Amino acid sequence: MKSFKTLLILLIVLIAIGLGVWLSIDNPQSVILILFGLDLPQMSLGVIVLGALLLGAVSGFFVSLLPMLKVSNQNASLQRKLKRRDKELERFRKAPLIESLKDK
Repeated sequence: MKSFKTLLILLIVLIAIGLGVWLSIDNPQSVILILFGLDLPQMSLGVIVLGALLLGAVSGFFVSLLPMLKVSNQNASLQRKLKRRDKELERFRKAPLIESLKDK
């Protein structure tokens, strides 16, 4: 299963690189981008679009990472609570049954 996941990720990365090269080749026009009043160096349109897509993908990954970290933290907390409860239950199971024997 792990090798399938690795193969799938490799395939997606190769497709993304191929589409990026294709986008850069199909859009060779040089443009000057003005960003917040600053003139950026002259670049091809394909490189600018590819950079914007890459920036969006990376920022989307980091934004989606925050809820995942929260869930991971909650999972670790619940695992610690479960271990404490298991130890307590095991302690009660090993406790002598003196009270129940006195009632008989």
